[in-house]
Amino acid sequence: MFDDFSFRKLFFVLAVIGGGIWYVNNKVSLDDAFRWSLAVKEHDSRARAIYYVGMVSYMKDDNAKAAEVFSRLLADHPTCQYAPKTLVRLGGVYRQMNQWGEARTAYERYMEEFPNGPDISIVQNNYEYVKFR
Repeated sequence: MFDDFSFRKLFFVLAVIGGGIWYVNNKVSLDDAFRWSLAVKEHDSRARAIYYVGMVSYMKDDNAKAAEVFSRLLADHPTCQYAPKTLVRLGGVYRQMNQWGEARTAYERYMEEFPNGPDISIVQNNYEYVKFR
C-alpha cells in the first residue's frame, strides 16, 4: 500500500516542519514578534498579530510584556474585533500585578464600551473584586 517514496516524502516534510519549529523556538523572541507585528501595514492583520503576541505573553505569565502589548493594541486599534477580549485580559494582567487602578480602568472601559458583551458578567465580578483595592 505504501511505497518507499511515500515514507521519504513524509519524513522530509516532518523534518522541515520540525526544523522550522526548532528555529523559531530558539532564534525568534516575543520582542521580535512584537516589532514585526507593529510593522504590518494592513489594519486587521496588524491588530491580529499584536493580539496574538499579547496572548502568547499572557499564556507565558509574562505579565509586564502582556500589559505592554495589550495596551498598545488598544491605543492603536481601539475598535478592532480584539478590543473586548483585550480589555478582559488586560484587567486580569493588572490584577495579577496588583495594579488595582489600571485593572479598574480596564474593567470600567469594558463595561462602558461593551455593556452587552459576552464577558460582561466576568468583568463585573472582577470589577467588584478590584473596586476598593
